[in-house]
Amino acid sequence: MSEAHGSRLPRHAHVLLNMELGAERRVMDALREVPSVIEAWRVYGVYDAVIKVRAETPAELSDAVARLRRIAGVRSTLTLIPIEGFER
Repeated sequence: MSEAHGSRLPRHAHVLLNMELGAERRVMDALREVPSVIEAWRVYGVYDAVIKVRAETPAELSDAVARLRRIAGVRSTLTLIPIEGFER
């Protein structure tokens, strides 16, 4: 079970990506090269992809998101940091 408590940062965050039309394959290929990306899923809906990023500290999370934002074809990001939950 994994839970976030107090000021402890969870070891992951989810990042929602919007991509430029036609850049989906290029962005997904670039995500494979980012060591902090542990999962990446193309999705239908308002966002084009859901990315799971591993980060041990707020600084690592900031660096990881900044790297995602620099990928050619990424238009915008929305970062979700878990505050409570569980895994099976």
